[in-house]
Amino acid sequence: MNPYSNQHWRNSEVGPTNLQGSIAGESGYIVRENILDAFDFPEMIEDYLMELEIRNYSKNTIKTYRSIINNFYKFLLTEDDLYDERLVLRAFKRYIRHLKRERNVSQNYIYLVTVVVKKFFEFGGIGVLKEVKTPKRTKSLPKSLSEDEVQRLIHAMDKPNLNNGHTHHSVSLMFRNKVILALLYSTGLRVSELVNLQTNSLDLEERTIRIRGKGEKDRIVLFDDKTGELIEGYIERRHSDSEYLFVNRSCQPFREPFNAPLHSNDDKRLCKSCRH
Repeated sequence: MNPYSNQHWRNSEVGPTNLQGSIAGESGYIVRENILDAFDFPEMIEDYLMELEIRNYSKNTIKTYRSIINNFYKFLLTEDDLYDERLVLRAFKRYIRHLKRERNVSQNYIYLVTVVVKKFFEFGGIGVLKEVKTPKRTKSLPKSLSEDEVQRLIHAMDKPNLNNGHTHHSVSLMFRNKVILALLYSTGLRVSELVNLQTNSLDLEERTIRIRGKGEKDRIVLFDDKTGELIEGYIERRHSDSEYLFVNRSCQPFREPFNAPLHSNDDKRLCKSCRH
C-alpha cells in the first residue's frame, strides 16, 4: 500500500486499464479525484528529501532538489484538471514549456527538472512520468583565461597598502593567495589537491611536487622557477608550523578553499601563532 495515497487514484503502476482515478459518489455516479487530493504531496516531499539526506546527498544538491520539486508542486496547484495520468503528464509538459518560454531557463536546467521530478514521482509510487524521455544536455567548452589575464590576476596582490586597511597579517594572506594562484597556473593541480598539499611533498631543488591522486596513486608534477621562488618566500614568512602548506586563519587545513578573510576585524579569531 502506498503510504502517500488513499488508493482512489490509479496510475500506470497498476496497469494500462486503470488510467482514470475515481471514487464512488453518494449519488452512485463516478467522481474523478484530483491527484493532489489523492496523494499527500507535502509529506511525500519531506520524506523524499529526508531519504536523500540519509543517502548522503550534499546539502547543495538537496537544496536544489527541494527548490525544483516545490516549484513544480506550486505549478500543479494552479492546474484544475489533474484527474488521471494522461492529464498529469500533460500538466508536466506544460510546466516544461512554461520554463522554456516564460522563465527562459537553460536546456541543462530542463534536463535537471525532468530527472528530479521523475525520481520524486518514482519515490512516491506514481508512474505517470515513467515513459518520459530525459532531454539532452548541452555541452559547452570551458572558458579559460588568457596568459595575460592570468598574470594580471596573480600580480593583482603585489602592492598591498598598510595605510589603507591592510594589516601585516592580511598582507601575508595576500601573498599566500598569490602563491596559490601561481601554483595552480604552473602545475594544473586540482583545487582539492592543492589545499591538501603538505610541505614534505615539495622538492624545492627539483621544482617538483608529489601528489597522491585517485586510487591512492602518486604522481609527480613540475612547477617553474618563478613559482618556486614564490613558494620559498611564502614558507620563510608564514607564521605556522602546520604540516599543510596552505592553512586558514586558524592555522588549520582548508575545509573550503580560500576562506580566510583579508581584513583585521577577524584577527581575534586567529590562533596565537598566526596573530601578529
